[in-house]
Amino acid sequence: MQSNRLSSWAGDDCCQWSGVVCDNFTGHVLEIHLPNNYSDADCHYNGKHFEYDDCWSYYQLGGKINPSLLDLKHLRYLDLSHIYFGGIRLPSFIGSIGNLRYLNLSTAGFSGAIPHQLGNLTMIRFLDLSGNYFGGIRMSDAGFNGAIPHQLGNLTMLRYLDLSWNYFRGIHIPSFIGSIGNLRYLDLNYAGFSGAIPHQLGNLTMVRYLDLSGNSFEKKLRGDNLHWVSSLLSLQHLDMSWVNLSEAVDWVEVISTLPSLVELRLTVCDLKYSSPSTTINFTSLHILDLSDNYFGPSTPEWIFSLNHLVSLDISSCFHGPIPNGIQNMTSLKEFYASANNLNSSLPKWLFNLRDLVSLGLGFNELQGQIPIGLLNMSSLRDLDLSYNFFTSLPNGLLSSLRVSHSQFQ
Repeated sequence: MQSNRLSSWAGDDCCQWSGVVCDNFTGHVLEIHLPNNYSDADCHYNGKHFEYDDCWSYYQLGGKINPSLLDLKHLRYLDLSHIYFGGIRLPSFIGSIGNLRYLNLSTAGFSGAIPHQLGNLTMIRFLDLSGNYFGGIRMSDAGFNGAIPHQLGNLTMLRYLDLSWNYFRGIHIPSFIGSIGNLRYLDLNYAGFSGAIPHQLGNLTMVRYLDLSGNSFEKKLRGDNLHWVSSLLSLQHLDMSWVNLSEAVDWVEVISTLPSLVELRLTVCDLKYSSPSTTINFTSLHILDLSDNYFGPSTPEWIFSLNHLVSLDISSCFHGPIPNGIQNMTSLKEFYASANNLNSSLPKWLFNLRDLVSLGLGFNELQGQIPIGLLNMSSLRDLDLSYNFFTSLPNGLLSSLRVSHSQFQ
């Protein structure tokens, strides 16, 4: 390749090659690290697309995967992420490297079907196939699609599975994923899945991170289709953004039963809120993003009972003044309520939220003078009050708060 990243790959002692890790005693090759690390490239966009693309091409590895990898009987770690393989199929012989614990082939330009032989990697703990084009190369919306081989359900030791940003057009999330009982991390965002979410995902009782955002699930996912979520007692991060929950009137009751949930993202879910029949108590929740849903003239009251929240985003959710309930959320470090047509002045109680680091109230209709009370918010670093109708800015505000990003219009 042009940049000579593999210039050290010469001679018989491969243990001296860059990116190769060997056992100090046996000399067996254990790990191969060859990701395209873009931080090593000094490419800066100067308005000339061709020069910019040429720069990245200079640093990017490419080619084919050689079957000689099978000679490395003790290989347990293989990272070829961000290498461009030009749309070739993922070689089936990868499934014969039986000692692999870690396999990262993300954003590597593979297409076609995922080979079922990957189901032979029974020792694998980490598998990242995100950012490829599995299921076929899309040509003029010809509708190519494919399936995830059921043999992946044999990977009972797997803890990390990332199939995000693929093109599994026209298929459902396979139910056998629910049989990979050791999964801690499952990322299926923007993978082109459709249909219903299989209730078998409720068997993943050890999963801590689940991202189902950006797929084309059935148009209206009712609350009774979400009860499998309540079984995920270890879940800490849940992202179902861009999943239509317009019919799931009891979604908040179902999700609030998760005892370990720390982060919940439900942006653009077409939520139609109705008051829950039971008390809502997200006991561990620290981050809540409900942006780009429209609740009506006001936000649901249960949100303001979450006094332990650290980050709250209710941008594009309601019309009216800043909800008074926010003043009780004294643990907030980030609060965003932009694009809500807020049409009052800034309430004085807002300045009692002394731990706020980021405050976003842009694209509203806030009026009057920006109060001097902002000077008392000593933790504030990121302030956005852009596109409002304020009449003046207190002297010394920006320098006193050391604000990193503040816009006024």
